[in-house]
Amino acid sequence: MLDFVMGFFRDYWPLVLMCAFGQFGMPRLLDWQFRRRELRRQREAAKH
Repeated sequence: MLDFVMGFFRDYWPLVLMCAFGQFGMPRLLDWQFRRRELRRQREAAKH
């Protein structure tokens, strides 16, 4: 069983990394971009 798991990670480590980034990295990145965009809109609205 351990040999199967190690073989899977040895063969598919790029896929595992992409899935991990999609699961944990993308939501944080999208939230950060959304907050930046909202702050920029608020600053522009305050100028006018």
